[in-house]
Amino acid sequence: TGSACSLQDAGLNRVAALCDGPATLTRRELFMPGWHVLVNGAPVPVRSAEGIVQQIDLPPGASDVQFYFRPPHMKFAGMIFLLALIFIASETFRLVSTPAWRESP
Repeated sequence: TGSACSLQDAGLNRVAALCDGPATLTRRELFMPGWHVLVNGAPVPVRSAEGIVQQIDLPPGASDVQFYFRPPHMKFAGMIFLLALIFIASETFRLVSTPAWRESP
């Protein structure tokens, strides 16, 4: 909506836009927290259109638009994974360094 735009598919989750003036791009992809958009390499807020699909504002002129999904709590999940990995590695090292077959005097 807004000014006239021509859109060209530029790959999965990517579009090239050429707009006469400021415009709004509505993407028929389910709006969920975690969707992000880069327009010409700069982050642009994604909002919900009609409570279902994604919508962003486009500047006048040529725009390279790239959508990507990153779950909201990915950093937290990564930290938990690393802590679990460190714990497993330390327990494995402890078990290997003190063999069960060693008898006490």
